[in-house]
Amino acid sequence: DGAGRVPVVPFEVCFKVESDGDKFSSQFKCLNGEPYAYFYEGFGCSSTNSFYLPYNISGNTAAVCDGTVCDSAVVKLYQDTGCTESGDYVEVPFIVNECIQATATTSGKFTCAGTSIKATEYSDLECGTELES
Repeated sequence: DGAGRVPVVPFEVCFKVESDGDKFSSQFKCLNGEPYAYFYEGFGCSSTNSFYLPYNISGNTAAVCDGTVCDSAVVKLYQDTGCTESGDYVEVPFIVNECIQATATTSGKFTCAGTSIKATEYSDLECGTELES
């Protein structure tokens, strides 16, 4: 049922990777109630040249294939550290607008802030009292 579990990665969200001119896309999906990572040639997560592997879950995480769809955002991370927004990159999907337990006594939440993602830390487990930065 997903109760008490931490949302880690959104399912059914296509994200891209470009490396040395090669273009790929990927997403996590459920197949017959089990989680899988899908990999596609090209962008768009729709190529017939694709494959999928079981998405191995460990620790206190679990895939919830019949759960509520979470809000998500995709962040593009460039390999070049020169702040040029060009060249090789990977897109990373984040779950947003969900309170996530960080430690035994603190929590956090990612939210969208314009074209960026904002991470906020809280001094309680319910994302009620924001920590000073």
